[in-house]
Amino acid sequence: MASNPFRKRLVKIDFKGTLDRSARAVSRGFRDTAVEMTTDIKEVLNVQGTKKVRSNPGEPPRRQSGKLHDNTQVIATGKRMIVRTLQYGIWLDGGTSRMDARPFIHATISNKRRFWTRRINANIRKHVKKK
Repeated sequence: MASNPFRKRLVKIDFKGTLDRSARAVSRGFRDTAVEMTTDIKEVLNVQGTKKVRSNPGEPPRRQSGKLHDNTQVIATGKRMIVRTLQYGIWLDGGTSRMDARPFIHATISNKRRFWTRRINANIRKHVKKK
């Protein structure tokens, strides 16, 4: 039986060295940052394409039907960020034996890893109650 290309897959990303604060502040800070990361990844996927003008290897995939754009999101679970996307999004991001990669998840997050770590810390600080 063939794999369903619209089945959702998970990509886990750990952020080490975040602030050690109260659990509630940490979860709220990670949730806020997850929303920002989702927006950033969807911005990369928002470039319009047509059936004749598709993305080249090494470029992020161009938007054709909008299913990948609509079904990609970052979810915060504890001190982890999980990128949830469709199966063919994973194939596009990492490539297959027959297709070169068109990275959009790992490229977007890896290029801004330090920014996102600082952003998580800033969002945690925002939620820590001052005494």
